[in-house]
Amino acid sequence: MKNTLNIIVFVMAIINVIYKLATCITCEENFLTFNVSGPVYLTIWSIISIIIFYEIIRHRNKSKVLK
Repeated sequence: MKNTLNIIVFVMAIINVIYKLATCITCEENFLTFNVSGPVYLTIWSIISIIIFYEIIRHRNKSKVLK
C-alpha cells in the first residue's frame, strides 16, 4: 500500500514539474501557503520526486532480494 501511494505521489510531482516547465517557469507559485518564486517551486518538487523515486527503487530492490 505504501509503495502504491509513493508511486501516485511521484507521478503527481512529475506532472506538477512538467506543467510548471510548460507554462511559466518564472511565475510565482504557492507552496504550503508560502509564495515562492518559480525556480524554487521547481526545485522543491524536483527534490520531492527524486526522494520518492529513490524510495520506490529501494523497495523494489528489497523485495527482489527477499524472493
